Amino acid sequence: MWPEGLLPSPRVPAISTTAYPVPCEKDHSLPSIQKPPTNHHVVLCPRKVGHRDRSGICLTKVFAVGINLAFAKLLLENGCNVLIADLALRPEAQVVVDKYSTASSRPRAVFQKTDVIDWKQLEQMFEVAEREFGEVDIVCPGAGIYEPHWSNFWRPPGTPESRDAQYGGRYALLDINLTHPIRTTQLALSHFRNRGTPQRRKHIIHISSIAGQNAALAAPIYVATKHAINGLVRSMAKLDDKFGIRVTAVAPGVIKTPLWTDHPEKMKIVDDKADEWVTPEEVAEVMLALIQQDSVGEIIGDKSGKGPQFRVSGGTVLEVSKTIASAPTYSVQHPSVRSIYGSSYTMSEPLWNPAEYGPEIRYSSCLVLENIGIPYVIWFEDALAHYGVPTIVFDLYVLVLDIDTAADALIKAGWVVDTQNPHRIGDSVVTIPQTPLISPDQKTKTVLLLASDWRFPLAADPPLERVPVNDHSPSKLSFPLLPGLLDALIESWLVGPTEDDALLLRLAIYFNYLYGYVPALKERSFADQMKYEHRQFHFDVLAGMASSTLPFRNHQRGIRDALLQGRYELQECSAPRDNEALFDPWKGIRLPDPVNDESVE
Repeated sequence: MWPEGLLPSPRVPAISTTAYPVPCEKDHSLPSIQKPPTNHHVVLCPRKVGHRDRSGICLTKVFAVGINLAFAKLLLENGCNVLIADLALRPEAQVVVDKYSTASSRPRAVFQKTDVIDWKQLEQMFEVAEREFGEVDIVCPGAGIYEPHWSNFWRPPGTPESRDAQYGGRYALLDINLTHPIRTTQLALSHFRNRGTPQRRKHIIHISSIAGQNAALAAPIYVATKHAINGLVRSMAKLDDKFGIRVTAVAPGVIKTPLWTDHPEKMKIVDDKADEWVTPEEVAEVMLALIQQDSVGEIIGDKSGKGPQFRVSGGTVLEVSKTIASAPTYSVQHPSVRSIYGSSYTMSEPLWNPAEYGPEIRYSSCLVLENIGIPYVIWFEDALAHYGVPTIVFDLYVLVLDIDTAADALIKAGWVVDTQNPHRIGDSVVTIPQTPLISPDQKTKTVLLLASDWRFPLAADPPLERVPVNDHSPSKLSFPLLPGLLDALIESWLVGPTEDDALLLRLAIYFNYLYGYVPALKERSFADQMKYEHRQFHFDVLAGMASSTLPFRNHQRGIRDALLQGRYELQECSAPRDNEALFDPWKGIRLPDPVNDESVE
């Protein structure tokens, strides 16, 4: 069963799943959806569909302008039926609907009047989409407003300009920007129940903002809603692999849409010399890529596979400015140098993150050790970030041969031992030897750990990568080579210095992040660079075992010991696929029946 209470089932009958959309004439039919003018949702088909196959349906709930209109047009151009749900159609949206609304049109566009703060109308949006086209494949809850004067943190409920009732218990801005995407996502999941597969995914695409990675005094409620949307999307990540439902988001910068251009007071805070406008069409291209592709390049529209590539999976949030960037759960840097609010409203003191000070300050302790000739290697989050894993960094963890020797060197350079806080690794209070030191400028903290505790061979011929601090400095930093990093993390997890549950989970997250984000680790041949006793671990992860569970750990510990003793031969996979404890610990979990779920009173 799906965890109780996770997805409340509506009392209304489920949307019928027996009707299918009329096939489009093109060989690449995309689904169609309805768009709302002030409230947007889009449902699309993530792949091409043949004329004998079911056409995809895109359900869009958005203001029928800007990004959502551009997205709907792009879907229609690709042969996808589109249902537009909005309060009303602007003239430019009416032109699109008129063009694709004749009985003979293939594909077709349909408009459904929808107020996104009315949950009944949200349900009707799905009912109309099914009645017109059949099964829905893509949903985009795209309606959004930007801190309008009538629902604004700085114009509280009850003041003359606010339309929010003084004792109403709600903000219209939250209803539109946050509550409606959450409710639409619930309805979409109930509709998608038991229909998504890895071969034919269902998609929910949210429209976030780089505000979801930033802060702005001018628009605190808007910023809060976009942070929440990012959290919602990331929380849905596991639905992709488990149920074939991929929830993703785009996080645009300043978009040249009526959200801005129709409001002179907002245009005043945009600096054309510093703020780069992004077009709705560019954002729509990225939205389509999130549906059709498993990776997206840095350059919008580029499918060559050259340059930086960002993996697409459930929970992916992609920033869209003039280029594309991943907006991960954790980040070693601010997602954008500027916010979408213009130079006048960016915060002078951004959210604290030691990484923002630059490598010279971030790794100043390493440079001290470097100059003295003390061996060290940068560890944990910073090492993962070095290989492209998105992660936030606070304390800098450094492995050394002797903690006292390294600490003495840093103390002589002005560092101070932190005696006020318990010894921690992440959130775990530990008894494992360490010395935390605070930099002379109090901007960073370095935690010294023993390399031997963490199974890294720093003493003799260590597997290090020497990286220049910057393009202008002769100084270099020591990072672990990828095989050495992975070997040490695996060994620490299997037989390392702790049995603390939280710390074991943290180590599992580290190596799972590496497997998720580092392309080299997706190759079976990478095992040739690993320690022999860890090669079966690599093969089993690639085979699809659930690699952060206690059964997996116990299983791999036994294999490791047997390999070291010569009692085991490497195999493509060390267990049969029907071993549920190793391959499918989620078995039995399902989306609830929206009608017959026994939890409904």
